[in-house]
Amino acid sequence: MNPSMKMITLYIPQKYLEAIEYLINQKYFPNRSELIRVAIRDLILKELKINEIISKHEDEIMSAFLKDIEQEIKEDSELKKLNKNKIK
Repeated sequence: MNPSMKMITLYIPQKYLEAIEYLINQKYFPNRSELIRVAIRDLILKELKINEIISKHEDEIMSAFLKDIEQEIKEDSELKKLNKNKIK
């Protein structure tokens, strides 16, 4: 496990869990953890952009964060393509 990652425990509605399992079974994500990481990352990005709460000093931090996210999104897209091809 990546040492920069921290484990958390959360409670979610049964319907959310069913939707998560569906996406995993359809090979959109390899496991629950990855799906939840991507969902949280995307929510953070959306909220930061929508609310425009980043100050000038924080622009550098946001720029680095966006660069990392763009790379993750690219990797996620490539993984989804590979997983879809495995099903065929």
